[in-house]
Amino acid sequence: MPGRAISRRSAEPVKALQMVRLQKAISAVGIFSLFEAMLQDGLACSDGFREAGEILERDGAMELKERFVDVQLAINVLKHGRGRSYDALVAKADRLPFRSKDPGRGSSSRETFRKSQR
Repeated sequence: MPGRAISRRSAEPVKALQMVRLQKAISAVGIFSLFEAMLQDGLACSDGFREAGEILERDGAMELKERFVDVQLAINVLKHGRGRSYDALVAKADRLPFRSKDPGRGSSSRETFRKSQR
């Protein structure tokens, strides 16, 4: 059936793109997890992110700390989907240094977070 072959072939690029997006998410989560382990080891603590945040705060690097928290929240959203981290990102959508995808809508932009607040 020629119609099925065309349909299957046209789906291949879409599936490939989905696979690439999933690989990027897995890589981001994995790298951040490795970073967390390195922080825990290097700072000799059980919560490397909290300790790093306290160090940045003591040093007066508040903007860097805020960006660090934004990335933490984004990684949590990649891992768990909607929840507290997602809500925290929605609350600060206009100040985020990155675009994000709304898991419920499939669109990708800062506007997504702003729209979900309505």
